[in-house]
Amino acid sequence: MIQASTGGRLSWIIRGLTLLIAFLSPPAGSLGIAMVLLALGIPHGAADHLIFRSRQSAGSAFSVFAFAVYYVGVIGSYTLIWWWWPAVALLLFLAVSVYHFGQPHGGNLADRLLWGTFVLGFPVLYHYPQAEPIITGMLGYRVDLPAGWSGGIPALLVTANVSFALLNRQWARLLDLVILVAVYLGTDLLLGFAVFFLLWHSLPALVEQWRYLTRHRLTRGWSTYLLQLLPLSLGAFVSMGVAYLLLHARGPQTPDLSYLFIMVSLITLPHALLVDRVYRP
Repeated sequence: MIQASTGGRLSWIIRGLTLLIAFLSPPAGSLGIAMVLLALGIPHGAADHLIFRSRQSAGSAFSVFAFAVYYVGVIGSYTLIWWWWPAVALLLFLAVSVYHFGQPHGGNLADRLLWGTFVLGFPVLYHYPQAEPIITGMLGYRVDLPAGWSGGIPALLVTANVSFALLNRQWARLLDLVILVAVYLGTDLLLGFAVFFLLWHSLPALVEQWRYLTRHRLTRGWSTYLLQLLPLSLGAFVSMGVAYLLLHARGPQTPDLSYLFIMVSLITLPHALLVDRVYRP
């Protein structure tokens, strides 16, 4: 569900762009399109240093060192979990992602988790043959789904969200469900998720964070805000570029996407913990 705070016009733009990208993307070469869309969504997390600053007590001086210690500390600790207990690390990544994708939509915790589980669980389970090699690479061993799960669980998630929307008369949520289900069914795993990540998550998050930081007098107009996003955005792009080159150095085969998603998980955890403040009443 596109959070209401993004505004009606932006919500309809997001819905329209979703359908346009999903149904005009060529069947071949969707991996490249998905990677571009995922990369375009990275800057939505580049305001974390400003959000960290907003959480400091009144009158305290913002410390770049404190922010670096927080980020490096969380990422370092999570890296050790991946190294020693990959199954625990993967479950934590899934749980944090579900909560993070549900964060912007208000309501109670159950409502947020219901939506977050749908937007993440539907594409992963429905396209599990594509997700399985990535999960296997992250864990180091293969995980097979029980028979019927790849279709039954997504249907259950849709039914639960439709029922919730009808009970609460959330007609926009019903429309968003129809659009996202159509996208997830009509595209492969990575392209469908990339469309959601950029348009339904990252773009509204940019707007919401700008409003939050404006209220705290930590940014001004959009030109100032975008310049403030530049340092961490460039850092993320450079880091991913280095990782991409290192993966390609292993041979001509397609880079192992499991490493990419482990990297994503490492920056998702500190980011999700910080932006929780943005969506509090």
